[in-house]
Amino acid sequence: MKLSVNFYPFTLIVGVLSVAILSGSSSEFTTATTTSSTTVTSREQQQQQQEAAKSLRRMKSDKSTKSSKKSKGASGGNYSSKREEEEEEITTLQGKKIFTSYLDLAPPISAGMNFIVALSGSAVGPRLNATFVPPSADWLLLKPDGIIAIDAKLLLKTHDGEYIHQTVTGRSVRDPKNPSSSTIRALALFETSSDKYKWLGHTALFGIGTKEGNKLTVDYYDTLL
Repeated sequence: MKLSVNFYPFTLIVGVLSVAILSGSSSEFTTATTTSSTTVTSREQQQQQQEAAKSLRRMKSDKSTKSSKKSKGASGGNYSSKREEEEEEITTLQGKKIFTSYLDLAPPISAGMNFIVALSGSAVGPRLNATFVPPSADWLLLKPDGIIAIDAKLLLKTHDGEYIHQTVTGRSVRDPKNPSSSTIRALALFETSSDKYKWLGHTALFGIGTKEGNKLTVDYYDTLL
């Protein structure tokens, strides 16, 4: 008597179970791989975001520093440098000579720190020829540093009989080696009722001169800017 066993159904069942087990393992593996990949990607994104944030902070810091330096420069250093460059560029001041005044100084009258000096003389030039007449005088102020402040009020009578009032302010700086000699820097303004000389009332003349003893010579210029 032969015992015949049919293994086919059993084999089929084993095969189905194997496939199911493998499928489950594969699914779990796929899920684990995906999860791992997602985790790595998330970490990379975080690192990128952190790097971007650091770069942004550095940019803001650099911008703030440059702005601060620019502000400091505008308020101090840059302004000074620019001013020095402008002063170096202006080497001469052009002017048209209007006249030269030749003055004789009378002995001064002392009044505290002030000295009143009567003046006489003449003004000679291409557009003005006149004589200084009384009560022309200079009310000098001797400053503590030795500089003399000029405050002169002069009356000119032109060669054609017109009168002009001239006021002069300025500084007289004495020569340390020769106190009787001085350099003069002055500003002159004029007033007159004469139509012929009213142009003098429209300008201010810059004077450059010297004093030698009781003689004063000043050249007056109309500056050309």
